[in-house]
Amino acid sequence: MKSVLRIPVTDDSSRLQGSIPAAGHVEDAQRLAEANKDDPRRWSDVSYWLLQKSKREVYTKPMVRYGFSRGIEPVTYVAIILDRFDHYKQFVVDRALPGGP
Repeated sequence: MKSVLRIPVTDDSSRLQGSIPAAGHVEDAQRLAEANKDDPRRWSDVSYWLLQKSKREVYTKPMVRYGFSRGIEPVTYVAIILDRFDHYKQFVVDRALPGGP
């Protein structure tokens, strides 16, 4: 899955989590994470700052380009999607070829 986010994300779980909500607000949250010495490539840090974007003292900072966001909605949405994904994984059989990598 190719990342549409400003800062490259290296681990697949964070890439998936970061690609689901609106990219502009996620980019804001990544910039906030970076500015606050958090990891802008880790969903747990980015989701924290996405939630903080509902506070005036955060969404008015100069690095925030997309303004206010009710971060609870995309963060909850990601949690629901990932929970469903984990549920579906239990029904998928790994069909790796014998002797394969």
